[in-house]
Amino acid sequence: MTLRRVNTWSLVLAVTAGSGCGETAAPRLLPTVLVTNAMCDAGRCGTLQIRAFLWKFTVPQPVVGYEVLGYVDPGQGCLTFPPSWSLQIIGPDTTGRVDTTTITWTPFDTVPIFLIAVDSALFGSQADSAQVDSIRQAIWPFDGVGNASVGETANFAPGGAPGWSITFPSRGAPNLFQGGAPIARGEACKP
Repeated sequence: MTLRRVNTWSLVLAVTAGSGCGETAAPRLLPTVLVTNAMCDAGRCGTLQIRAFLWKFTVPQPVVGYEVLGYVDPGQGCLTFPPSWSLQIIGPDTTGRVDTTTITWTPFDTVPIFLIAVDSALFGSQADSAQVDSIRQAIWPFDGVGNASVGETANFAPGGAPGWSITFPSRGAPNLFQGGAPIARGEACKP
C-alpha cells in the first residue's frame, strides 16, 4: 500500500477557487405542520403526541412510528420538522464482522413519511376499562391502529411544501398501511 501526503491548503484553495464565491444559496427553511387537536370535540380532552413513521428507516418500526415530532395541547400547535433524524444499525455484516450502518432522513428527502397522533396520557400510562373498550372496538376517537392512536396522515414528503396542516382525531381514516387522513399543503406556521 502506498500512502501519499496531500497538502490540505492546496485542496482548500482549489475548492474555494472553483466554488463561485460570489453567490451563496439561501438556506432552506425547515417545513412546519399546523396540528389541530380536536380531542375535546370528541368528548375527551387530551394532549396529543405527534409521532413519525419514516419509510426510509428500513427496519421494523412500532405501529405508532419511530420518532417524536412534538406535543400539541387541545386547540392548535405548530411543529417544525427537525433538520434530520438518524438511525444506527449495529450488527454483523455478511462476513460476520460487526458493522455500523447509519440511515439519515431529512425533511427534503423524497422518501415519504406519515404522522400518527396518539393520546399522550393514554399512550404513556395504563388505560382505564372504558378506554380499553373504545380502543378494542375502534370507537371514536381511537382508531385502532395502535395503543391510544387517534389517527394518522397519508404519506407525504415534508419538504414538498413550506407548511402542512392536519386535524386529529381524523374521523374515518383508513388504517395505518392503507393510507390515512389527507394532510393539506399550506404556508409555514409560526411555532
